[in-house]
Amino acid sequence: MSEPNQNPESSSGRGAFERRRALFKGLFGGAAAAGAGVPLKAHANYSGKYCDKQGGKGRKAQASTHGSVVSLANGNNNECKGHKRDHYCNSNNWPSSCNRGNYWSNYTSGGVITKDTKFCRAFNLGSSSTGKKDMTLWQLCNDATDSTERTYAIAFANANKLFGSTFPQFPYEPADVVTVYRDALRVSQGKALFDNYLTTMS
Repeated sequence: MSEPNQNPESSSGRGAFERRRALFKGLFGGAAAAGAGVPLKAHANYSGKYCDKQGGKGRKAQASTHGSVVSLANGNNNECKGHKRDHYCNSNNWPSSCNRGNYWSNYTSGGVITKDTKFCRAFNLGSSSTGKKDMTLWQLCNDATDSTERTYAIAFANANKLFGSTFPQFPYEPADVVTVYRDALRVSQGKALFDNYLTTMS
């Protein structure tokens, strides 16, 4: 997929675009061609999932298997985004079950995951762990200290609540979020993607 010409309105707009482009390419480079491209798969495989690019005058940021970031999406105003941490500090905003897409845990009763499931169990790391990994998903969302686990707990909640919804749309299923976290080569890039672009709603 070729990338349409881009005319940023300012140098700061160009810088933000280039940072996003580099982030997407980093997530989708190298091993992605061999089938490891989970982070952006939802964008490529479902035409309804686009991310609005600020200042793009109708263009949408759309991932592809070739690492392209921007493509035209006329008539599609759906935007990929998710809720910020504060939203999930309220227990009433959590889905009753966090098993969307039939994602199960090997370390919980019946495989069922809820806001009160420990991060290590929800992400299939084991039955117990230390530090942030031993906190529940809800505890992590209430944690004032930034951490990789907190970011992925929020992304996991967004994936369960918003994946496949009409508007807004979160582009990843719970299993995708877990896969990115467990990939040592992409975990930090995934954190940047979730933090900077996919947790923008109250």
